[in-house]
Amino acid sequence: MIKPLCVIATLFLTVTQVIALPVSDIENIQDSPAAGDNDVPEAAVVLIKEFEGLYLNAYNDPKTGGKPITIGWGSTKTLKGGEWKLGESITKAQAEVLLKHEILTRTLPGCKKIPTWTQMNDNQKGAIISFAYNLGENFYSTTKDAFKTISTALSKTENWKNVPAALLLYVNPGSNVEKGLRRRRQAEAAVWNSKTGAADDQEDALGITGDAGEICKNGQDGICGTPSSCKTKTVPGHCNGGPDNVCCLNAATPPPTPEPPTPAPKGVVGDAGEPCKNGQLGVCGNPTSCKTKTVPGHCNGLNDNICCLNAPGPAPTTPSTPSTGPAGDSGQACKLGMPGVCSSSCHGVTVSGFCNGAWTCCLPSTQSLWKSAFEHPNIKYNDFHFSKVIDEATAYKEARDAAAGKASWLSAYGNCPKPQGKTRLIPELAATLLKIAKLGTVVLNEIAGGSHSVGSRHYDGIGMDIGSLNGKGFTYGVPEALQVIKICREFGATEILNINIPCGDSCKKHNGWIHCAWPRAREGKV
Repeated sequence: MIKPLCVIATLFLTVTQVIALPVSDIENIQDSPAAGDNDVPEAAVVLIKEFEGLYLNAYNDPKTGGKPITIGWGSTKTLKGGEWKLGESITKAQAEVLLKHEILTRTLPGCKKIPTWTQMNDNQKGAIISFAYNLGENFYSTTKDAFKTISTALSKTENWKNVPAALLLYVNPGSNVEKGLRRRRQAEAAVWNSKTGAADDQEDALGITGDAGEICKNGQDGICGTPSSCKTKTVPGHCNGGPDNVCCLNAATPPPTPEPPTPAPKGVVGDAGEPCKNGQLGVCGNPTSCKTKTVPGHCNGLNDNICCLNAPGPAPTTPSTPSTGPAGDSGQACKLGMPGVCSSSCHGVTVSGFCNGAWTCCLPSTQSLWKSAFEHPNIKYNDFHFSKVIDEATAYKEARDAAAGKASWLSAYGNCPKPQGKTRLIPELAATLLKIAKLGTVVLNEIAGGSHSVGSRHYDGIGMDIGSLNGKGFTYGVPEALQVIKICREFGATEILNINIPCGDSCKKHNGWIHCAWPRAREGKV
């Protein structure tokens, strides 16, 4: 990851809890004179977090396969300017501090060097911020050949019409990251072209909703449908933008749902008997049950549930149901329930960060995992789209192709990438489904097919929409929803959207199904 340029300061939480960073460093960040600057829109943060992904364990740069070692939301330096090392990890709170530090000390000043910066609207700023965060703090220059095209387009307002096309030039063609960069540039161009301010949420802000029955975008009081199905006024362009799907105003909307309860502290496990988080060697319990050293804050954050260090770990498991605890020595089962073993010489698919930093997780081949998932009697794949478009990109046909070792088709309507193409489904999707299937019959609505928001992870074969478990849709309060969400997290999903998760409008709109997606770094590696 190349160092970033301009990102907003005040959109990040002030960290007041005690974390494993020097207190003086945290205080310096909070007391920075730039901390009150609020001229960067939320759209920038949505784009950056969407495409960077949050990684709490240090990892190799996807392009070079080595340095710079990166952590958090694309941070390559510690607070003191040092380099990260593989095997190091941070908390989400520390990632917020690192990102805020990058913004206040490196990126915001460079952002204001663009002469037309103050004339841009929020979405235009958001698009350029994301571009700069990805490609470097000093990208703007009308004399340097590398960025002359985009810099010239930004230098004068009369040149702004050239900005979307200029953005699409910077995709590192022929590299292993081209596919992901092209998706990012397309999303940035779409945000630049949009007329209004801040992005709403993680999944739909960069695009538009469209499947029949979904709530209309932009807060319109209605649901998406076809003109013939609307019995009242219609508003075009608030669903998928096509004449076959419009916003039916005053149509019956889904009944209001109560606000989800306040969740447990983010990123912590808490049930007694579960492994401690952050790789601590022990299990969760109450203080009286711990016969050795205890570490507070490594389970659910409450006094009655702490990490019992050196306590007996979970019972050994068979290779088909590997341990969910940290693993590392060669031959051990991969942690987080991945169906493989730790090794330095893998002949199948590898997943970095699932062992101890020296070993990697050797998954079975992608094809064998998808073959098992496709043939499993408890996993049902929809062979249709809710939009009623007929194509070769239904969940059933895509899983069938993956089981045969083939790439899967994308759809060719709505917000789907143009021209129509194919993608390969990652093995984590299949492994997650196989574990959910142990709970009963699971229905998969979509994988890479169908129309989703612009730049959606679906199109890269790293996202899926799960429709039901044992006949129950995932509406508010359904216990099965929490079980599926937990399994998706165990297998490394970093974007999970459902009404049972308190993540704003994006999660509220996913009322009835669960969207699970994996980091952008996983695309194209299978």
